[in-house]
Formats: sequence, structure tokens, C-alpha cells
Amino acid sequence: MFECEICGEYFEEEDMKECPECLKEMCEECYEKHVPICFYVSQNDEIESYNE
Repeated sequence: MFECEICGEYFEEEDMKECPECLKEMCEECYEKHVPICFYVSQNDEIESYNE
């Protein structure tokens, strides 16, 4: 069993996914919520850094 780094619950390995942006391991439900936010934050940080 593996612990989701977002919700803290335990899942089988095949139910876990890794965020390609921050590399956190999480369950599918958290993955669906987390990934779009993580990419958005990442893109905005890169744009702000680029403009400086």
C-alpha cells in the first residue's frame, strides 16, 4: 500500500499516479484535482520569472 501525498490515504500501487510537474505521488482522485493547478502555478511562475 502506498500513501497519497495529498490526502494521506493508502492505495494500491496501480491506483497511484505521479504528477509530471512536481513529482508527488497521489491517488487518481487527487491527481485529477492537483495536476491542472500545479501546471497553472508552474506556468505563471515561469512567466513572472521570464519578465523580470
